Amino acid sequence: MLDSMHTAVLCGCCTALALRIAESIIPMKRFQKQIRLLFSMLMLVVLLKPLTSLEFSVSEWIPAETEQTMQEIAALAESAREEAVADSIHHALNQALTEHHVPCEVKDVIMHISDEGSIVIDEIRISGNLLTGAVYLHDWLGDAFSVTQWEEEKTLD
Repeated sequence: MLDSMHTAVLCGCCTALALRIAESIIPMKRFQKQIRLLFSMLMLVVLLKPLTSLEFSVSEWIPAETEQTMQEIAALAESAREEAVADSIHHALNQALTEHHVPCEVKDVIMHISDEGSIVIDEIRISGNLLTGAVYLHDWLGDAFSVTQWEEEKTLD
């Protein structure tokens, strides 16, 4: 019981300190009431938890369908992030090729973001002079990817 009280007092002090820091960081007066309410509720929970010996578990509150939906949303967000990074690389490479008067254009960048958060380019598809474009791209980005000729997909009408 003594450890619980010690933890409650320590958490209460940390919460009060966090409230002061949040109030000084966010100078807007319109959020002051919401911040105070949020930290007051947090302080109340922190102080009452050891006294009531309640076990809080987030999994009890979240249904299984919600967890699956959250995983789907996270996968969509990761896909959108990779697409945005690939688009940014695509535009930057085209700009560099234009500045160096290289007779080719980047059409597609196939890449992924590794678990460590680094960008890994797998393939760059270009149109125009494949050899010259590949030399420049490998000079700028290294040799860890392949450069291939862009082939437009033909649609049946």
